[in-house]
Amino acid sequence: MLSNNAERTLTAPLLRNSTTGIASIIWITHFALCVVILLFPFLAPVRMLPYYAAGCVLMMTHWMHNNNACFLSSLEAKARGHDSVKHGFFYNALYPLFGIGRRGLTQDSTTAAVRASTIMLICVALFRILLFYTK
Repeated sequence: MLSNNAERTLTAPLLRNSTTGIASIIWITHFALCVVILLFPFLAPVRMLPYYAAGCVLMMTHWMHNNNACFLSSLEAKARGHDSVKHGFFYNALYPLFGIGRRGLTQDSTTAAVRASTIMLICVALFRILLFYTK
């Protein structure tokens, strides 16, 4: 069991104030959802993969209708007091991996890379379904 001092030290950065706490919870939720989306086509039971594929298609449709941003990114930015998703999880954590601003890559090419990656994950899920039902 942690002492009150140790417990406050561990939770202080996460819950500095209620707005930051809410933004942190949104960030954690967004991160967990991204991990699930990345691993699900490889680890999930085949019977769940059609739902995954449909969910990914709906998610990409949502991105297109929301100016290429997830509502969780927008919600986190608003909770942190920013107007732009450039202050949210996805932009700060994943965009540097694709090299926005470096090597001549633009935000549009990065958005295309994220969409292509999502489509490839859908294809992996569909391929696993195909293999399972053609045995």
